[in-house]
Amino acid sequence: MRTYKELNPQEQEQAQSRCLELVLREVTYDPHVVDDELAKKVELAYERAESMQTPWFAGEYIMDTCEVELKALALEHAQQALYPSRGEFVVYL
Repeated sequence: MRTYKELNPQEQEQAQSRCLELVLREVTYDPHVVDDELAKKVELAYERAESMQTPWFAGEYIMDTCEVELKALALEHAQQALYPSRGEFVVYL
């Protein structure tokens, strides 16, 4: 297993991107998984999407509103994760 620091720059970018996708999906379905201030911003962005009758664009509204915070959270998650090398098996519990 490798740590974030052991990844090359391209892999680090991929890890951050994947973590951002996961964080965005998580806060879209449950904004209370983050701190209260960010949760309020997420809820307002979601309400904006609803008011425009375009709930399928909620992710874009949330990113427009909270991009800096979500990218920071994604980077934190990426840095804490472990990454398997080729041939290593991962067992998810």
